[in-house]
Amino acid sequence: MGLFILGSVLGALPLPQWLTQIIARRDLTQSGTGNVSVAAAFKQVGPRLGVPIVLVEIARGVVPVLVARAWFPETPAWQVVAIAPVVMARYAIASGGGVTNSVWGVLVYSPGVALGSGLTGWLTWKGLQLAWGKTSGRARRWAARIGCASAAVWTWPISRSLSETAAMTGLAFLLVGINLRQADDADLS
Repeated sequence: MGLFILGSVLGALPLPQWLTQIIARRDLTQSGTGNVSVAAAFKQVGPRLGVPIVLVEIARGVVPVLVARAWFPETPAWQVVAIAPVVMARYAIASGGGVTNSVWGVLVYSPGVALGSGLTGWLTWKGLQLAWGKTSGRARRWAARIGCASAAVWTWPISRSLSETAAMTGLAFLLVGINLRQADDADLS
């Protein structure tokens, strides 16, 4: 219960929105896609504010994993489960997709899974660029979805744990589902 509350609170806080309003006097929800994300911050206010926002989002993904590791050292599946409330709250309350949080949370949980799914996404992106053209945003979006989904596939050979694979499968479905519903800030010019 404590992990769910921690993750939900961390995910619900619209930190990129607050930082952008305070420092740049811009409202991320009123321009671009309306997503409150790392990509939106970079596209709308640049790296001066984008970099601190990335660091905040990294921390949001890493903290629940480290807490789960400390609370449940014998059950690594809780590290993956701890990421889900952050992602759900980021999407439902704070208008973000939770991808940055998840990538860094998964990297702390298992560098092998993170690198494997990242490689899968990158290879998919390059292959789809060849098929659909280098400027295709569609290739990037599908590569992100396939990369996220592949984390579940990479978890089994690395962890040999059914509970970890099930937790990662749930997180992967959550991320892909959000990605299918949410506009892509990287498409902004």
